[in-house]
Parts: sequence; C-alpha cells; structure tokens
Amino acid sequence: LYVYRKGSPTNEREGGWVTSLEWEFSPRWWAQARFDFVGLPIPDTGARRRWTALFAHAPNSNAMVRFQYDYSVEPTGISHRGQVQLIVG
Repeated sequence: LYVYRKGSPTNEREGGWVTSLEWEFSPRWWAQARFDFVGLPIPDTGARRRWTALFAHAPNSNAMVRFQYDYSVEPTGISHRGQVQLIVG
C-alpha cells in the first residue's frame, strides 16, 4: 500500500499495510475486523492507524444492511466514525 500525501513529513509517497479478517457466523450474517497503518518508512513522523469493525446482514440476494465503526489515530488527534448503510438492488 502506497499513498502520496501532500504535506507529509517527506512530501513523498508513504507506505503502509492493511490486514483484515472476515467471519460468516451464520447464513447471511458476517463480521469483519480491519487494521490499517500508513506512515512507512518513517513511522515516528506522523503515522496513521485505523481500526474498523463491521457487521452486515443480507436478508435476501437483493438487500444488505451494514454497520461500521472506525477508530482512527492520526497526528492531528483521535477520531470516531460510525456508518449505517442500506444497499438495495
């Protein structure tokens, strides 16, 4: 994973990594956990970390509801974000 971020400490591309785990604990229900890290090769100068938890349910093949929560740690501070998404198609 590489990102070009204007204003980064080196003003060049930064590297990072992502890992995730998904578990279908019942038919049409699943949970997912994800961790993102951006700030390589110099993690001490503004690294960003984000933890994400997601729960989803697909009652049929045409609809899905997702609940997502993000916890981010950035040089500017800590943020919390929640999202509910209804997909119909």
